[in-house]
Amino acid sequence: MRKLIPVTAVVLLIAFILCACGSSNHSTTSTEDGIMIEVKDDNGNLSGYERRYHNDNGDVTRLDVYDENETYLYYVIYEYDDDNRLMSETRYGAEGFAEYRYVYTYDDDGNLTEKAVEHPHGEAEVYHYDTNGNETERLYYGADEKLAKREVLENGRWVTYDADANIIES
Repeated sequence: MRKLIPVTAVVLLIAFILCACGSSNHSTTSTEDGIMIEVKDDNGNLSGYERRYHNDNGDVTRLDVYDENETYLYYVIYEYDDDNRLMSETRYGAEGFAEYRYVYTYDDDGNLTEKAVEHPHGEAEVYHYDTNGNETERLYYGADEKLAKREVLENGRWVTYDADANIIES
């Protein structure tokens, strides 16, 4: 009888592991944390792998990305506000250094009004949107945090201005 207890424990442990891990052919819509998911291109060819981690609302809070040889490439951290809107996403290289950060701003009705892209050396872009989600303005800042260029959608065409509001291109 003593030999039966360890064997039963091992069988139960193996069954638990198999249930917890599932099969290796996961759907990209999995909400299980830390499961390696295959990523395929439009032709159905394997292009890499992902591991996703979620908050209590089911939103992805971290995404780990690997190439087709399972070499770790980068990860992205996602942050949400109390209304469950995406507030920021920051991409880090495999070495752990920030590569860029997106910061999102919304109006009182929940419409995206601004997306800022922050780069590690100080450069930034800011995109403004109307209430229909259409991009209306693009601002580009240099590492000195000064406006370098501005693009505005005017009469259906993008017009580019320099920092002094002179038209560069229309």
